[in-house]
Amino acid sequence: MRFTRANIDSYGHFAGRSFEIDPKRIVVIHGPNEAGKTTFASFLTTMMFGFSPGNIDQHPYAQLRSNEKRLTGTLEFVSGDRRRCAIYRELKSTPKSRYTSGEGLFGDEEDLRNRPIPSVDHINRRVFKSVYSLSLSDMDEIESRTWDFIQDRLLGGLGMDYIKPARVVIESLEQEAKQFWRPDRRGKPVSSEIEQRLKQLRESRRKAREVDQRVRDLAVKIGELELSIDGLKKERAELKYRQRIINRARPVNTLRQRISELRSKAGDVSPYAELPADPIQELRELRDRKSELQERKLALESRIREDSATIDSYGDKQVALRTVEDEIRSWTSRVGRHESSVAELDETNAQISELSSRLQPVAESLFGSTDLKEILAQLNSVNQSALLSDIGLIADVESARTSDGEATARLKKGQTIALVVALAGLLCAVTGVVLANAFAIGAGLTSSILAVAFWLIVRPRSQASGDLRVEKQDVVNRINMQLGLLRIDSNRMRNGVPDSRLAPDMQRLCDGANEYVRLMSRHRRLSETVADDRQRLRVLTERLGTDNHAPPTVLIARMSRDLEDANFRYQSSEKARHRTDSVRTDLDRTDAAIEKLDRQESHMARLLEQCGDGDLRVGANSIISKRRAQIHADQLSETLDKDYPDWRDLLDQELSTRKFTEGEVVGTELRLDEVEEQLQAVASSLASAREQIRSLQDAKPASDIEGEIEVARKDLLSAKIERDRRMLIAAVLRRSEQKFRDQHQPDVIKKANEYLKIITSGRHNKLVLDDLTGSLRLWSEDEKRYLNVDQPLSRGTLDQIYLALRIAIVDHLDRNHEKLPVVMDEVLVNWDAGRRQRAYAILKKLSIDRHVLMFTCHQWMVDEITDVLDAQVITLG
Repeated sequence: MRFTRANIDSYGHFAGRSFEIDPKRIVVIHGPNEAGKTTFASFLTTMMFGFSPGNIDQHPYAQLRSNEKRLTGTLEFVSGDRRRCAIYRELKSTPKSRYTSGEGLFGDEEDLRNRPIPSVDHINRRVFKSVYSLSLSDMDEIESRTWDFIQDRLLGGLGMDYIKPARVVIESLEQEAKQFWRPDRRGKPVSSEIEQRLKQLRESRRKAREVDQRVRDLAVKIGELELSIDGLKKERAELKYRQRIINRARPVNTLRQRISELRSKAGDVSPYAELPADPIQELRELRDRKSELQERKLALESRIREDSATIDSYGDKQVALRTVEDEIRSWTSRVGRHESSVAELDETNAQISELSSRLQPVAESLFGSTDLKEILAQLNSVNQSALLSDIGLIADVESARTSDGEATARLKKGQTIALVVALAGLLCAVTGVVLANAFAIGAGLTSSILAVAFWLIVRPRSQASGDLRVEKQDVVNRINMQLGLLRIDSNRMRNGVPDSRLAPDMQRLCDGANEYVRLMSRHRRLSETVADDRQRLRVLTERLGTDNHAPPTVLIARMSRDLEDANFRYQSSEKARHRTDSVRTDLDRTDAAIEKLDRQESHMARLLEQCGDGDLRVGANSIISKRRAQIHADQLSETLDKDYPDWRDLLDQELSTRKFTEGEVVGTELRLDEVEEQLQAVASSLASAREQIRSLQDAKPASDIEGEIEVARKDLLSAKIERDRRMLIAAVLRRSEQKFRDQHQPDVIKKANEYLKIITSGRHNKLVLDDLTGSLRLWSEDEKRYLNVDQPLSRGTLDQIYLALRIAIVDHLDRNHEKLPVVMDEVLVNWDAGRRQRAYAILKKLSIDRHVLMFTCHQWMVDEITDVLDAQVITLG
């Protein structure tokens, strides 16, 4: 992937800027501080991966735009398969994008919204910024960061610094696990103390069992020793007798006789071939294992009984509670509203009572009746507003009629005067005509006209007074009709005129009637709600069979507690039900194991009893003795065949002459000495056994220690479970981390060595990871050994290693994917000239496969890069 053009319409303080980028050359973006290098790098990242954040109000580069909040631009590039591509992105209210690849009729267009372009789908934004974008701060921080952190970041997490390294988590888990149990027996973990106590208890139990068994064994041994003494005495007498008669027997005869004796003593041991070397010890171990299994069986049966009791605790009452669980939980939130409705109903009753007490005197004064409900019902049957309006209107009409009556009297006088003036004026005008006096004519006509005009003006006022009388009569008729329907006291209307208190009293009564209707409607609604709630609560309590006489809050609290208890019992019973199946399976396996041990024990005991005439100890010793005799006879037979191949002929000759060799005599003497020593040893053993029986009288029974052992076992099991849980998590994390490192690190280290060889001119080219510690190490030719990648290596060497690792990781991430650009911001500014020249060589090699962009604010760095690498320079200003 190589950039060809960047059009920044609006991004940060860039507006309407276009940059041509040479895809075949290294690109240097140069500009002073605050010129926009960081903004330009952010624009490239945004075009590839989308806007982050995708909200225009929160985007940092949108805040730099004072005139508008809008980010938009286009990035053109050439993909790895040489297709010309372009991505247009815009962020206003929501992110928009248009991705095109190819040209002409064969081009494709796709709406990516805020998703990354297809070329970068193998990494995410964070990995690109952590690995592909290398800045001066990354190099400066090497001294302050340990290389363990760098390794965890670059080689462990491949740049994902937002998670804690697995190594730290594993160490923490293992440290916690060691507090419960440690394989190296260091420190004082919980399990060590419990195991020590358990070991002491088991040792005490073992010793107690051994004492009991030892006493029985000693009793058997004493009998065997006494029999052995008798046998040895007899054998001694026979040997002495034989010594006299075989003093000249040959060695062959001695061996043959010895073989014959041994085989005779061994007899047929094939029926006991399946018995172990020490049958008694094997029987003891079988019985111990069977005892442990029987103890386990008792524990399993006890657990089954406990689980059965838990299952039985979930009964019909709990089932009924869980059936109405939703209704009970709904009542938990509804009971508050119910109590509020009850309080509101009481308040409404109080308001109705208070309103009735206020209206009762008014109603009695108007109607002379004490039945307030009937009066209010009659009042609601008429048009209250019209009645009140008519009562007020009749008072107004009466007042107007009185004032108009006085005015009418004055107008009548004025009309008479106007008529006289008009006649006088007319007479004056006639006189002026007769006398031919123009002034008299004018004065007379003017007076007549003014008088007629005045008469015309006052005539309507007289008619209005008559209209008032008619209107008053209409209003009085309407009032009388409505008051007649209401049966109001007639004293309140005199001569068709209401008294001064009728209007306010009627107004108060009408307002009270409306308020009464509203309160009664509210009372009915609240009464229905409260009654419905109480009925539903009564049905619920009757369904559950509980007492319903308590207050609703108490009932709901009680049912909620019972419901929680029912849910707890249900969960416990379900767990017990599932656990019982597993325990029963374990119990069946334990029974099968006990049965198998019983068969093995019975079979061994039967064989030993057959061999020992009913005595296991005698049978075991007899079988051991026979096996030893058979082995000894086989060994002597091999010796005889090897040393004397012709022993048969030699024996026939010696027997025929009845001559015995000196060797046979010596063998007889030696056997006699052995018999004497055995007699002494057996006698000493007999005395010791009798003494041991006397000393083994006081011993603590093993049953007294069993209770303490069981408690210690439970404590140890709890400690091991906690330790195993933490160790299991740590093992899973370690295996996952190792698998991740095995998958990625070898290729990264190999590539890093190649780049390190170029940077250091071959001085360093052997960078490895320690398999045991996982640390990064570098081979030193001067010291002929590996050194940790840390101090005291020089700063220059550390910089070179870090750059080589960074580029190697980039190559590893892009393996089998699109080769993405690499961005370097002032990475080489603190390097000396020699190291910079070697770094330029690796950048030149790197630019063959991928686009390299270098940001700098130094002109000398630009000149040096263009001279060495023939780079394109883009100047920001």
